[in-house]
Amino acid sequence: MPEIGAQVSMVIPSPRVENIMQQNESTQPNAHECPRCGYALHATMIASEARGENVGACTECGLAITWSKFRQTGADPLWFLESRSVNMRIVPRAFMTLLHATLPHHFWSRVTMSIPLAPRRFVVFFIVVALALYGSAVVGRIVGVNAAGNAPRGGTIIPYSKVPLTNGEIAANCAVAFVAPFSRQTAQEMWEKCLDAIPETDQQYARALLLSQTVFEAIVLPYRGEYIVARYSWLPPHPLPYGRAPIVQWRPPISPDQRDLIPLRTIGSVFIIASIALAAPLCMLLLPQSLRRARVRRMHFARMTAYSTALAIPLWMVVFIAPKTAFSFDRPFFVANGITHGMYGQLLLIVGFTALVTVWTHAIARDYLKLPHALGVAISCSVLAMLLAMIVLIAILRSMVYTVWPY
Repeated sequence: MPEIGAQVSMVIPSPRVENIMQQNESTQPNAHECPRCGYALHATMIASEARGENVGACTECGLAITWSKFRQTGADPLWFLESRSVNMRIVPRAFMTLLHATLPHHFWSRVTMSIPLAPRRFVVFFIVVALALYGSAVVGRIVGVNAAGNAPRGGTIIPYSKVPLTNGEIAANCAVAFVAPFSRQTAQEMWEKCLDAIPETDQQYARALLLSQTVFEAIVLPYRGEYIVARYSWLPPHPLPYGRAPIVQWRPPISPDQRDLIPLRTIGSVFIIASIALAAPLCMLLLPQSLRRARVRRMHFARMTAYSTALAIPLWMVVFIAPKTAFSFDRPFFVANGITHGMYGQLLLIVGFTALVTVWTHAIARDYLKLPHALGVAISCSVLAMLLAMIVLIAILRSMVYTVWPY
């Protein structure tokens, strides 16, 4: 009898083991959900593999799944921000994700729906996109205002004459101007400290003074409207034998045109046009192809919309680098006689950006969501998003007829 009792005690599991087994049984189907619709695929996968099939389909949405790849958890791309791999930090991943987003089909073919959503990492990606927007604005400002400044003529300063810059000066301006707005000192304070640090009567510091003036010119050059840069052949009270040295003078701007600022209405209009990239993935919610048939989960729309913010960068760069007269938002789109003069650039900008959004949405529908008729879905969503953005933009620009927008 004791032997029988001992055998029975070995066979019957403890209550703790039973709870663990029940938890595993309850969570096992959830571990094998359809990445697109969330339907439990545990029974379907077992039945398909019992028949010797490596490829099956979700019985709810019809997504074709390769079972060998479905079980892999370490196949996430290392550069992806939401990757489950820990070989790279989050910030470098955000930059690499933005870099790979320049190729839409490559990007969305590597990103799979089985990767868990990480909403907190989207904040890092938004910061990287904001830095890219700021950097492109600085580059566009320097390239667009390349010749703004002052130049000496006959020993005098001619205000606002054109001084072309070399490629090296433009590169230096882009590098320094990226961090210049974060400085707590004004240009005038920095210049005065530079003069106090170097004795005026000591000629051996002439080369160092010339170098410091050149670096300082690179700092203030992108903002020539406020900090006027003049080039003299000598530096009072003693001449410099090593060439011309720039003298920085501070003068408050007289009007916004002298500061070469982009009007607020133009920036607002650009953001409205950029909203096409955010609205296009959300327009899939209105299509039966993505909801009733494919049953796409809402978490995928959050991911698609988050990474679509990267499309604002090329739009932003085009507006900042192009001349002022190319895209003028000073007047409404349509008047009584048709399209106003100068609005063709805006229409070309909207149509071109919509074409870019169509390529991006096509990559999402075909390579990420695996939707049938991906091209039709991309075109319909992009055109609908463009029409919504144009309605908002036309309403705002029409209000400018009765109100004056500030710079």
